[in-house]
Amino acid sequence: MKRKSFILFIILSFFLFSGCWNYDDLEDLEIVLGVAIDKNLASGNYILTAEIVNQYQSGGQSEGEESGTTRPGSSSLCVETTGATIFDAMRNAISKTGKKLFWGHCKGIIISEEAAKDGIIPILDIFWRDAEVRPDIWIIISHGDDAGAFLKLKIRSGELVSDFLNNTIRTDREISTFVKNEMLSFVETLSVKTSSVVAPAVYAVLENGNFIPEIKGTAVFKKDELKYFLDAEESKIALLIRNELKGGSFVLDQSSSVDAEHAMRISLEVYDSKVKIKPVLQNDRLIMEIAANLEFSVCELGGSENYLEKDLRDMLANHMTAMLESRILALVQKTKDSYSTDIFGFDQAIKSAMPDYWKANREDWDTIYKGLQIIPKVKVTLVLSANTSDTIAIN
Repeated sequence: MKRKSFILFIILSFFLFSGCWNYDDLEDLEIVLGVAIDKNLASGNYILTAEIVNQYQSGGQSEGEESGTTRPGSSSLCVETTGATIFDAMRNAISKTGKKLFWGHCKGIIISEEAAKDGIIPILDIFWRDAEVRPDIWIIISHGDDAGAFLKLKIRSGELVSDFLNNTIRTDREISTFVKNEMLSFVETLSVKTSSVVAPAVYAVLENGNFIPEIKGTAVFKKDELKYFLDAEESKIALLIRNELKGGSFVLDQSSSVDAEHAMRISLEVYDSKVKIKPVLQNDRLIMEIAANLEFSVCELGGSENYLEKDLRDMLANHMTAMLESRILALVQKTKDSYSTDIFGFDQAIKSAMPDYWKANREDWDTIYKGLQIIPKVKVTLVLSANTSDTIAIN
């Protein structure tokens, strides 16, 4: 009898105690697509700007469509609040929206340059801690302008700003002009004392009388404080050293024997890139060998001289090799001189290959990094050339 009663209790419990304990109706929420954080340096308060879906003009939700999905023709609103902390600003937003903000569809965070210089941990903590926020949201640092201003810009294609930035971030393989970082990897790198974390930078660019956001370049941190920016070309080299270069183009100014007065510009697209970092200890000095094997396709010849012929192709590859090795040395030197910021993972390479050395010297990594000798070993191979191997010639 007791056994039957127990089984009956178990069956009834499925109906009595199941369900979503923290369920909120969509109509009672404002769906956040993106958020920007600025800081009032005088008061120390944070200024939060949230781009939210305008549910009254977005045509509602279609059957089978994921809640929070934005479709062509969707519109958004920006809500701006302040607070002593980020969570305080989030809650203060309710007095302006009349509803609680829902963060499950937030695509990313824009943080102003000034706020990032003052320390990024107090900004990220609530997003890292909140169960609604996805760990794969992107982090972008605004260069010069207020972060909130970017969410208020108008995109000519009619896209919502957060969608536009999200789509740009997803094209990183094609352009390779910034080092992207999602919150999960950002926080994991931030927790490593000897590593320096990076994030893409966004600029306001004037185009046809209107400002639009453009993601290019990379923000570099020391601990949790923003220290400086890399430009788009430096970001490509950073991606190369980090073994994250999967695409993008390089332009080489090549002298021409046909027209000595004008350099011939040649566009090369990254077809493949593989990099291995090897630490070596010689005479008590630490050396970092960077072996890079790259394949490029020749996309454009800015002249009539055919650099696809064997001898000229070898010359072109040698010039490209020299240019890349020079840029590798220049970028690493910049990171040495700028607060000793290891953004390449050299510390982890040493920890893996030379654990005893790392254990004995990791506390002095900033000093060791500044004296680190870099030996780049770049090999360039030219492959493919679209539909033809001939140049356009005037006979």
